[in-house]
Amino acid sequence: MRLVDCYIDTLLFTRALSERIAVENLSYEELHETYLKLLSDAEITATKKGHNADTFHAGKFAVVAFIDEIILCSAWPNKSAWQKMPLQRKFFDTTNIGAEFYDHLNQLSKHGPDKEVREVFSLCLGLGFKGKYFSLDDRPKYEEVKAFNLGVLLPDEAKGNIDKTILFPLAYGESAFNGKGSFIPRLNVLPAVIGVPLGVFVATVVVYHYMMGSQMDAIISAVKF
Repeated sequence: MRLVDCYIDTLLFTRALSERIAVENLSYEELHETYLKLLSDAEITATKKGHNADTFHAGKFAVVAFIDEIILCSAWPNKSAWQKMPLQRKFFDTTNIGAEFYDHLNQLSKHGPDKEVREVFSLCLGLGFKGKYFSLDDRPKYEEVKAFNLGVLLPDEAKGNIDKTILFPLAYGESAFNGKGSFIPRLNVLPAVIGVPLGVFVATVVVYHYMMGSQMDAIISAVKF
């Protein structure tokens, strides 16, 4: 199991939550405890699959950045409580993770454990994380970062076929919280497709086909570039 696989439940929960958080009656405590459990489970899985603590926590930095951005940019009524104690402060003692995300990404090598960490960062970018590149003026640089990062991960065969790749956007079906407060996302793939310009939008579908295997198939429809 790749490192990114350990975080799939947490990331898909967060992506689905972004569509519902404004209308779900969630307390800070409930959502905070849910994330502590998800991240704890991810770490247990990673340890069982042979990933060391340093590698896991390097990937966790990207995941926490994505979670905090989704929540703090939402219309959740209890957002102010999260602002006082976001996950980035709890786990990494920072409130500037939107910029530090890219600093960490730039320090990763192309090989070994760093490559698996890069896959986690790549998936967070594919799911919509922007961090310091949040304004429209930043969009060209943001797309450049995504394209370069995914280009590092893509095998040569896939790079030669980027211009032929299409992406399937995500539409969420109805989602609900059960009686214990756990979120149950349901994915519904739209029958539309979008063409991807060569050199700008690198195909996440291709990345996960070549790099992550069959366990990643379930998340491809959730990734937007």
